[in-house]
Amino acid sequence: MSRLLFIFERGANSWYRRLKPNSISSFRELGREFITYFANSRPQEKAVDALLALRQGKEETLRSFIGRFRAELSQIKYPNHEMVRAAMKSAIHDRDLKVALNIDPPRDLQELMAVADKYVNNEESFAMERELELAKAPEKRKEEARSNNGHAKPP
Repeated sequence: MSRLLFIFERGANSWYRRLKPNSISSFRELGREFITYFANSRPQEKAVDALLALRQGKEETLRSFIGRFRAELSQIKYPNHEMVRAAMKSAIHDRDLKVALNIDPPRDLQELMAVADKYVNNEESFAMERELELAKAPEKRKEEARSNNGHAKPP
């Protein structure tokens, strides 16, 4: 809705001022001219092929990628869930998610996105555990040094 207001407030006003005087003879003709001029301002629907071009970035989290995937998917009017599943499998790095999509294929898009969300949460859970371990690592080294009376353990 706000996009239409923007077009009307900015674009339509300036378009109207640029019309040649007496060039429009009826309201119907004015409407046709308006639609013809602003037809390209409408958001364009995308085909499922647009999903096939998506790839998860090398350092991109699964959450970030699934967000981009959802945004692209929302612009497709009638997505075929099999095509969407294939596009997701080819785009992601997470091998476990790919296997899950193969072994137990989701029945529809809602189920596909629910499975993806589970793997996003799983990835984030492991990331938090790694961060905690890294934060504790300096403390462990200090403890080990104290318990060995300053002597490092042999490899």
